[in-house]
Amino acid sequence: MGRKLTTILAAGAMLGSMALLPGMARAQDVYMKLLGGWTIPQDQDFDLRDETSGVSAPNGLDFDSGYAIGAAVGFTYSPNVAIEAEYLYRKSDADWKETDNNDSGDVVSNAFMLNAFYKFVPDGSATPFRPYVGAGLGVGDFSVKQDDLKLESDYSFAYQAMLGLSYEVSLQGSLFAEVRYFGASSQTVEDDDFSFSSGYDAINVLVGYTYTF
Repeated sequence: MGRKLTTILAAGAMLGSMALLPGMARAQDVYMKLLGGWTIPQDQDFDLRDETSGVSAPNGLDFDSGYAIGAAVGFTYSPNVAIEAEYLYRKSDADWKETDNNDSGDVVSNAFMLNAFYKFVPDGSATPFRPYVGAGLGVGDFSVKQDDLKLESDYSFAYQAMLGLSYEVSLQGSLFAEVRYFGASSQTVEDDDFSFSSGYDAINVLVGYTYTF
């Protein structure tokens, strides 16, 4: 129940932020963005606690690469500046470091972010290419599922940085590709039997399409 409430509050905070943006914007354009691609979570080391015995032992997760998919809604304040609210879902396989079980588990992360972008528009240039940088703050979680084992966390503070290139295919649409780093602060991941504390970090290579209304 607590985790569901936290999810609702996180989504509400993002929507509330977006509701305030129109009054702040000048000469704004509303856009919607769809994105997806490759995520590379960074391996973790932590102490895994047996909740029954109270004993902790060194363990960790070795990640395989996975996929990410998401959407965003935003406002363009000028040719250079945009702000958006984003949701991104990440999923990848991972192996426990200290176990003889050869089955991989699924690791899922959800993130609700508020992003700001600066797009470089060359003076006097008609090129459709626009390099950009961006940064975001928000909340993220992650869970680990393997067979009957499912450890989940609440949301914690998250941040990200982006470097990308967009290509304008029309007055309203553009394609983009970017590399981003995402990080979530340390959080307790647990079920009734086991728990551990760890952050979640991932490098992402994403592509997408932006449509301006």
